[in-house]
Formats: sequence, C-alpha cells, structure tokens
Amino acid sequence: MASAPHNFSWVDQDKVAGLGLPRMPGEYRYLLENNIKHLIDRFLSIVEEANAKGEGVAVHCMHGHGRTGTMLACYLVKTRKMSGIDAINEIRRLRSGSIETNEQEKAVVRFYQRTK
Repeated sequence: MASAPHNFSWVDQDKVAGLGLPRMPGEYRYLLENNIKHLIDRFLSIVEEANAKGEGVAVHCMHGHGRTGTMLACYLVKTRKMSGIDAINEIRRLRSGSIETNEQEKAVVRFYQRTK
C-alpha cells in the first residue's frame, strides 16, 4: 500500500512538493503514483526539465524542513518572481517549520539578489 512520506505537501500542485526523506517502499510508490519521478539533486534545472514533461518533483532532506524549505523558497523566487523574504514567508506559511537557520534564509536572499 502506498502512503505519503513524512511531512509531504505540494507547494505548487502537481509540480513541486516538499517532504522528509522517504524510508519505506510504500512511500516511494506514493511518489510515483503522484507522478513525482525526481528527487532533489540539481533542483532548479531538474524542476524545469521535469515540469516541461508534465512531471512533478519531490524535494527532501532528512525531515523536510530546513534544506527542503530553502530549495522550495528558491523555486518560488525563480518561478513566481518573489523576493527572497516573500518566498521565505510563503514557504513558512505553506510548510510550518521550514527554513530553520539564518544561513538558510541568507541563501534564499542571495539567490534572489542574483536573479533580479
């Protein structure tokens, strides 16, 4: 039986989701059944390539909060043209506990500064 991995939620429905690290076979089946065929590695380029094919991307770290939230915020900066601070706030609204450290916040803001 397929079951959602710990802390799974869509940030952009059917395009990109955050989650804790999948551990059980049923959790991987859940991802495949929801058309998520890529787990985070080279995030932004993979998201773009996968979405162009109509595929979703799952973003994870150990628990789906800090590093996951950081990458998801960068996704919002790129795709929704949000500022770094606005993207951080939106991810925290969608996924409480996300982006845990000042360094992670700074990474999102720096990414925004490079893209504006």
